[in-house]
Amino acid sequence: MKAIRLAAVLGLAACGPANAVHGTIDGHALAVEDAILFVQKDTSGKILGTAVILSDQPALCSTFKANRFPRSSTFLSMGLARRNGTEVLLTPEAGEYTVSNTFATQGSVGTAFFGRLDANCVNAVPFQTALAKSGLVTLQQISFDSNGGAGGTFDLSFGSDRVTGSFSVPYCEGLAPTTMPSCE
Repeated sequence: MKAIRLAAVLGLAACGPANAVHGTIDGHALAVEDAILFVQKDTSGKILGTAVILSDQPALCSTFKANRFPRSSTFLSMGLARRNGTEVLLTPEAGEYTVSNTFATQGSVGTAFFGRLDANCVNAVPFQTALAKSGLVTLQQISFDSNGGAGGTFDLSFGSDRVTGSFSVPYCEGLAPTTMPSCE
């Protein structure tokens, strides 16, 4: 089963650029160098949500596991969750996730954030522009085991700017962000 999931992720890569972002946000483009999938879990280990991060920096998984955030970097982060009411979060699965700048309490929902960090890790993109206003992320495949990952497409609007693209990313197992990473 793991081999089938890995083949599905690799198969998405064969259909075109595996990790690509088309368009600009506030004049900034993103040439993807590395990308990861990580999960947010509760104290019992239940998966509450996930994030796909595309960046122009290499070795994202090991960098984040070391609790570091790469300075002078550009990234697109897409947070995805399935919600069943105000307090209930369900494990994300393949399907369409509606992106908005307010996190809905019902359905498959998401947020997206674009950043262009300077040498001091200050975002050059104003917050109101960096947060996606609307869009759609389509997860064609997602798996949270050690050989897992996610693949899909996105179409996001950031005010008057729009980016589209695709991703085929590995699962960054063991990454559990709990404190603010250092800028390095």
